[in-house]
Amino acid sequence: MDDTLRLHSRVLGLRQFRGKHTGENQAKHFWDIIETYQITEKISYFTLDNASNNNTAVQHIAKYLHELGHKFNPTQRRLRCFGHIINLTVKAFHWRTNADAFEIEINSHQQLQHESEELEAFRQKGPLGKLHDIITWISRSPQRGDRFEEKVKQVLGPNTKALALIPGNSTWWGGDYNSLTLAFDL
Repeated sequence: MDDTLRLHSRVLGLRQFRGKHTGENQAKHFWDIIETYQITEKISYFTLDNASNNNTAVQHIAKYLHELGHKFNPTQRRLRCFGHIINLTVKAFHWRTNADAFEIEINSHQQLQHESEELEAFRQKGPLGKLHDIITWISRSPQRGDRFEEKVKQVLGPNTKALALIPGNSTWWGGDYNSLTLAFDL
């Protein structure tokens, strides 16, 4: 908020999140950014959705603040997103008992059908196609990438440079060769 009481919004950090999205991990990432900008004393309220890990994150941030001598009550300073509450209310009104039940059922069915189709397509591919699919699957999730990197360091030694996976492709000269060579190295 500026001197004229006009509210401003800025993105201070957009870092890659490694590991599980627990409240403790979220708090650590948030705190690293706040310390970088030296604005720990400016923390006031958090507006978040209803996910339980958000409660845990604010509790951990409160601990960090208490260690610096700042009073911060995580229960009073954690606000619920009004838009999220309205959305849940409307869904409950439309679907009566469980607002998410229909979406969960549809998504589960679609996911199962999609996985079945992918598995069938995977079985029909040759070795390069299968390698490409494995690399794509690992690369789709930062958590999977982190687990893969940990496993590489565990097997090849802690001082091993993390080797990124390279999916082969038809437009990159030597792409399939590079992909296979790296896969054999790993």
